[in-house]
Amino acid sequence: MWNPFRRSRREAPRPALQEPRLAELVPAGDLPKRPPRRRVISASTQPQGEWVSLHPGRGLTAQSVRDAFDAAEYGRPQMQCDIFDDVLERDASLKSLVDSRLQSVAGKNWIVQAGGDDAADVEAARGLEQALRRLQGIHTNWEHLLTAIFYGYAACEIEWDVNDDGLIVPVWLANVPHRRFIFDPDTDEPRLVVSNDWSKGIPLERGKWIWASMRHRRTARGGLLRTATWWSWMKSLSVRDWQILSARFGIPWVIAKHDPNADDETIKVLKESVIAFGRHGGATFPDEGDFEIVAPQSANNGIHAALVELCNREMAKLISGATLTQGEGTSAGSYALGRVHENQSFNFTLGDSERLGSWFTVDLGQAFVWFNNLKARPPRLKVRVVREADPLVRMQIADLAVNKLGLELDEDQIRDEFDFKRPSGNALVRQEPTAAPGAPSPTIHATT
Repeated sequence: MWNPFRRSRREAPRPALQEPRLAELVPAGDLPKRPPRRRVISASTQPQGEWVSLHPGRGLTAQSVRDAFDAAEYGRPQMQCDIFDDVLERDASLKSLVDSRLQSVAGKNWIVQAGGDDAADVEAARGLEQALRRLQGIHTNWEHLLTAIFYGYAACEIEWDVNDDGLIVPVWLANVPHRRFIFDPDTDEPRLVVSNDWSKGIPLERGKWIWASMRHRRTARGGLLRTATWWSWMKSLSVRDWQILSARFGIPWVIAKHDPNADDETIKVLKESVIAFGRHGGATFPDEGDFEIVAPQSANNGIHAALVELCNREMAKLISGATLTQGEGTSAGSYALGRVHENQSFNFTLGDSERLGSWFTVDLGQAFVWFNNLKARPPRLKVRVVREADPLVRMQIADLAVNKLGLELDEDQIRDEFDFKRPSGNALVRQEPTAAPGAPSPTIHATT
């Protein structure tokens, strides 16, 4: 039977693990000699009810949150994941915060960077990047892995195959739902549910998965949504009470007045007029009666609005590390304080990009080098995260780097940064200055 992982052009034996250079470059650990071939995430292994949510976030209570969180600590995070999904769906502010943090990294351009300066390191990075560029929706995979920041963990299954160059490369990355995983209550080892028994699962085979998790004693407790859920729940209570208050006291009402000696017919007409006024905005009434429209007064002095703002601020500090970088808000801040908050938010973005790069190197870069028997350091994923700046300022920085510091810059990166395409016709080139000092600056002209 034909084996897709048989490399006819590479018959050299695998170097021994004791060889110092290989041991230094790739700590293989429990990586198999060949990549696992069987696809784990498939229709045959999908447990019944995987895509069915009980929506515990509807009618959420403090007790139901505690019960779900306790179950997650004992290795059964399905209900916790469903609560997170419902909370994100319901709370617009929280969802905006989460999406903004995800897209600040997942939505940026990326490259696969060599793990070292040797030619083998560069070739390994180039081969892996070319393979990943062929995958559709790779940004969704980065985004899914970054959701570990909020859920505590995330995983992508890797399918390997041999490309035209004879390299074993990833040809498919599958985002696996968070609720599909359970954890050993004693060791906290993740397991994938592949049957209808949600109390059991299979271990994750090394080389088959990109596993992302946050630092915590219990993996299921490491996500930021554990904290954000409480503030979102308290916010929903405040909005509910605010809505009830508005329905009771926020709508003007009509009062009909009549003479104490008015007859029953007059009183009847006044009652009908009050009803008609509420329905149609106008009514007729006899001379014996009078109408008064009473406007409501605030019954809570803005306490509900203050509670909602408090919850939004706490979630903003939790997710983005700042309050002056998300939404309009009602609190004024100085320009200097705004810059501090902007720096804090950017630090979060840098940290997230480093996390993604680390997860990539450990589970994908190392496996790629190992499976292909390459004497190279594992490639790294580098996301082009830069601080927001005016395009002219960025161009001046590039000019100083080249002309003052003598640094070498990648032309493709500069073109990509400023959206400059390569010329297809006449090119604009710099005209060298020939005038005396003080004369007008040289211009740019077209040339063939």
